[in-house]
Amino acid sequence: MDMTLSKRGDYVMKSAIYLARAWIEGVNKEADGVSVMAGTGFIDEAAESKVSRKIREIVKDTLIPNTFAPQILADLIRAGLAVSKAGRFGGYRLARDPSLISALEVVEAAEGSLRADRCALGDEPCRWEDVCPLHETWVLAGQAVAKVLQETTLAELATRDIAIENGTYKLITNAHRSHPISIDVKDKVQIEVNFMQVLKGIIALSGTKEAELLLNDAYEAAIGTSAGLQGLVSQIGKMPANGSVSFTLARSQKSISRKNTLNTGKAVKKSSLEESDSAIAFLWKGNSNALIESLEGQIMLTLVDEERTELSLEAKLRQPSSGQFFAKETFGEVSAKFIRHFLRRLAVLLEDES
Repeated sequence: MDMTLSKRGDYVMKSAIYLARAWIEGVNKEADGVSVMAGTGFIDEAAESKVSRKIREIVKDTLIPNTFAPQILADLIRAGLAVSKAGRFGGYRLARDPSLISALEVVEAAEGSLRADRCALGDEPCRWEDVCPLHETWVLAGQAVAKVLQETTLAELATRDIAIENGTYKLITNAHRSHPISIDVKDKVQIEVNFMQVLKGIIALSGTKEAELLLNDAYEAAIGTSAGLQGLVSQIGKMPANGSVSFTLARSQKSISRKNTLNTGKAVKKSSLEESDSAIAFLWKGNSNALIESLEGQIMLTLVDEERTELSLEAKLRQPSSGQFFAKETFGEVSAKFIRHFLRRLAVLLEDES
């Protein structure tokens, strides 16, 4: 049975949690002159801007479609859970402390009253005069769900959301989603090898043991030099030598003849070059016991001159859905070092083979 919220309910809950986080952040800034009394609905004018968020911020951070955002926030306002204020320092904020708002209130703001309107065993309206054998059990089940939602505050959900984002939340064993942290990383390096040799060399590495070992070495170098992992390296799984690596030409090479200026250091001369670039899809699936389970991205090759090529890599790296989790900052540090070590090792390999 589908127990998920409707799309509208999803958006309303995300908006409420986002505004709850804004309120919590405002309370934490009391030392900066913000006056928000925890556990009450009181908030002074100076504090309003600290706990309020513009609609553009809500759309950007929750990924709620811009066209739906006004309707979603209107649901919270109609339910008395949020207020809005126009002006430079205005925006949307919760109407009261999130510790005084239940998850049930938020759900019902979007979905309506949490009760069965129709009989569990048929399409007819649910009436006591024509009671079915499942009626009492179904009512009790609905009341149990409502009770759990009523006893869960919006502040609890916001605090949990922060912990999940930071990688410090202990995941429940039967979670349908494990919320693995993903990190976007960018880096680049220049290679003293001509464009076509680099292109052919990378494609030739796809699926080879050489590419797997290259990634293994880069991974071990990254975790061995990361401050956040000191004393924990022995607990982190090594990448397997049989990890899957693939490099695939994602976009055809394009060439545009043009005049380019080359700076030789001593003199400037004109030279006719072809401006070329190619995109190579990069996919790596690793060990679920390692800190990094997978990497998916794109390597862009750009011609610098006749003998030099620039490699820029944009990739998304993910922690595994099981095993030990690390804070987002630690995972980000390791991911950035991993990509840097990989690109530099790849550059050395391609230069040695040219």
